[in-house]
Amino acid sequence: MAELNNIKNKAISYLARREHSRYELKQKLLQKFPLQEDAINQLLEELSEQRLQSDARFLESFIRHRANSGYGLLRIKQELSQHHIDQELVLEVLENLAIDWFEVLQSLNQKKYGDKPFKDYQDKMKRSQYLYLHGFSHDEIKHLWQNLSSNCP
Repeated sequence: MAELNNIKNKAISYLARREHSRYELKQKLLQKFPLQEDAINQLLEELSEQRLQSDARFLESFIRHRANSGYGLLRIKQELSQHHIDQELVLEVLENLAIDWFEVLQSLNQKKYGDKPFKDYQDKMKRSQYLYLHGFSHDEIKHLWQNLSSNCP
């Protein structure tokens, strides 16, 4: 009984700091209490029923934070795969958030490069690689370059 209270207190402590996916919370609790998997599973079910832990809330928080940090949908989806969350829930939350990914891309490009034009083809490829590594698709980056060139006098 005392052990169950310790597990619950630790779980609440983690959740008080930030949202956690169910999988992530389970992994953290298993590190602290490795022989208590059944109790942890039961506790996670209770926390979910009481809405103290929610994968949907975790997704909203995670996606907004990563988008505000300049990461694109491809990178965010890749990172989310590590949290073992149902893909239907991911798609539902993404649809409800209605983030303008092109605006995120433009903002990242502006923050990193400002209004500096390309020096040459190599510079354009270097910038494209930077944006690609932040999770933006080839088509999104191509559209950005077209948009920027059409805004030039």
